[in-house]
Amino acid sequence: MSTEEIMKLNPDNVPVLTLAYLGDALYELRVREHYIAKGILRTAELHERVIPLVSATGQSALWEKLLPLLAEDDIAVMKRGRNAKSPHSRSSVAVGEYRRATGVETLIGYWYIKNEQEKLDKLFEALFEEEEQ
Repeated sequence: MSTEEIMKLNPDNVPVLTLAYLGDALYELRVREHYIAKGILRTAELHERVIPLVSATGQSALWEKLLPLLAEDDIAVMKRGRNAKSPHSRSSVAVGEYRRATGVETLIGYWYIKNEQEKLDKLFEALFEEEEQ
């Protein structure tokens, strides 16, 4: 399936964990792009900057930042992702953190399929705002 075909899908009909799977990949790519665009080119330093943000703990913290910024329908998507029963979990992360991270990933995948680029851009602005200060 091509990107164009994915964008034609109705995200309401895509399984929640599939949205999260897609959202996780997109999230990590955008975080990596952010630091490379800032001129950080050494992989060791990139890894050091990226890992805290792409971890379940980092994504869970983003959940808290996003909640006051989202419309009710977007919160509902995030909660659907949080409440999904995943066959995987990380033993090093609290269940609540892992589920909130899945909710954030779900929202990212959902917005991507809906081509909500402006919303995605605002999400990443919220993620990096503390760094810019």
